[in-house]
Amino acid sequence: MIIDVHTHIGHSPEDFPSAWMPGGTAIFGYMRATKGRAWEAKRSEWVSRPRKTDDPSGEESYKILNKVGVDKAVLLTLDFTLISEGRYRQGPDFVAARSIEDINRHIADVTKKYSDKYIAFVGVDPRYGRRGLELVRTAVREWGMRGLKLHSCAGWYPNDRELCYPFYELCSKLNIPVLAHCGMELYPLSGKYADPIFFDEVASDFPDLQFCLAHGGGGFSHVPARHQYDVGISLASIHDNVYLDMGSGQAIYARDPVEFYRELRRGLDRVPGKILWGTDNPWLVSTGIDWGGYINLLRNPDQSVLDKAGVSFSKDEIDGIMGENAKHWLNL
Repeated sequence: MIIDVHTHIGHSPEDFPSAWMPGGTAIFGYMRATKGRAWEAKRSEWVSRPRKTDDPSGEESYKILNKVGVDKAVLLTLDFTLISEGRYRQGPDFVAARSIEDINRHIADVTKKYSDKYIAFVGVDPRYGRRGLELVRTAVREWGMRGLKLHSCAGWYPNDRELCYPFYELCSKLNIPVLAHCGMELYPLSGKYADPIFFDEVASDFPDLQFCLAHGGGGFSHVPARHQYDVGISLASIHDNVYLDMGSGQAIYARDPVEFYRELRRGLDRVPGKILWGTDNPWLVSTGIDWGGYINLLRNPDQSVLDKAGVSFSKDEIDGIMGENAKHWLNL
C-alpha cells in the first residue's frame, strides 16, 4: 500500500491572504529554476509569476494518484486566515477571501467526491477558540474529516496551553491524529513558531494522541534546517506517539541526491517505523519531481547515487515508509 500523508490538493488561491502569495511563489519557483541554488538570483523573477500548481477541484491530482498507484492521500487544510493577528503589518492583503468554515467545507467536499482516495484533515488556527473547536467537532462528526492539521507559522506556539491544549484534548476525545507543520517559512509566515521542540511537552502531556511532525521536523523540507531534523528524530525516538513525514523531501533530492539518501538513512537508523512518505504535492512538482518521480526515488533508486552516498535500504524499510508506517499512525 502507498499512502501520501501530506498533500494540499483542493485549495484555491482565494483561501490564502494575498500577502502570502509572493513568498509561496518564490519557494516553489526557485526550486524549479535553480534546483535549490542561487535563490536570490532568481527570486525576484519568480515572485512576479502566478503559481500553476493549485488544483482546487482535486480532479487532476486524483487522476495522477490513480495513475501512479497511490492508494490513499491525506488532504491537509491550511488556515492562514488570522495571519495578521499580532503582526506589525496588517491590512486587507493579510485577509483570505473565504472563511475558515468555507475553506474546510470545500476540502471536505473534494474528499467526499473522491472518497476512495482522499482522507481529509481539518485545518484551524487555535486562536479561533470556541469557534475553532466547534469547527473541528463539525468537520469530524458531520463532514467525515479524520485528523487535525496545524500550521503555527501563522503566528502562535503549538505548546501554548491556554490556546492549543483544548484542541489536543478534543482530538484525543475524537480519536483523531494531528499533523503539524515544522520548519521555516517565508514572510508573512514565521518559522520561529514551528520549531519541533515545542512538541516535546505536548507529546508527553497527550500520550494517547498521535502526532506527525511535517517535513521531518523541519529538516526534510523545501527550506531545510538540519538541526530541526535532529530534534525531530530525537522526539520520535523518545515519544511513541511522534512520527515524521517526508513532505517536501524532493527539494533536498533536487539540490543534492546524495544528501537526500544519507539523511533518510540517518532517520531510519534512529527511528525505524516512524518515517512516513509525504509529498506536499501538487506544489512540490515545482522541483521537477512529481508523485511518480518521488515514488521511484524510493522504489527504484539510482544505484550509482546510493553507492556514492554509501547507503542502502531494505524492502521492508521502503514498504514501511511508503505506507505500512502510515497505516499504524492513521489507525487504518
